[in-house]
Amino acid sequence: MDSKDKVIEELRVLVAKQAAQIERQAAQIDKVTSRVGELELQPAKAKKDSTTSSKPPSSDIAKPKPKQRQGRPKKRRQGGQTGHERHLRKPLPPEALDLVHHRRDVHCLSHR
Repeated sequence: MDSKDKVIEELRVLVAKQAAQIERQAAQIDKVTSRVGELELQPAKAKKDSTTSSKPPSSDIAKPKPKQRQGRPKKRRQGGQTGHERHLRKPLPPEALDLVHHRRDVHCLSHR
């Protein structure tokens, strides 16, 4: 019976050591998970302003910078929207004309 008691005591010591180790590791995991939670909140807090939340603009610490496009700004194209049909006046019929003037532009005459 002496050997059984010795084995039982060794197992009790081993279980106590393992229990202490499990408690230390659980405490470390708790610290790590709380730190991860803090780090995840930091970017969310930093990006929160009136444009990304329901906060009023007066609560912004600094004005959000407008997004700027890289390179040259594009000029607006003249005319109507692409894909839309043109609307032009119908020309007068020739019998409705009583006088025709032929004109030349001043620039055309000066370049001869």
